[in-house]
Amino acid sequence: MEAGIAVRWDTERRPPELRWTRNAEAQTGKLVASYDFVEQEAELDGPPDIGQIALATALSWIEFRGLAPFKNGRPRLSRWYDGFCRRPSMRATGDAGETQD
Repeated sequence: MEAGIAVRWDTERRPPELRWTRNAEAQTGKLVASYDFVEQEAELDGPPDIGQIALATALSWIEFRGLAPFKNGRPRLSRWYDGFCRRPSMRATGDAGETQD
């Protein structure tokens, strides 16, 4: 989430003259590395736990904000996320509209 927030600040929230492209690129690299780690290493099976809830909500925010996509080339993560998003709790708390972050 910290990397996602940093990307958002350096691409959207800061005034254009204060944006730091190299930082946004570096933070995007962290997001991509984390997606790859989850794809290869994370335990995604079994009943949801606090880690899975945190992962799903972080990915939901990243997707809502249109940051570095995580589904392409990561079938395991994509399949898990799509299934998790079908849970009633996720459907009841979707992201929408303009927000201040």
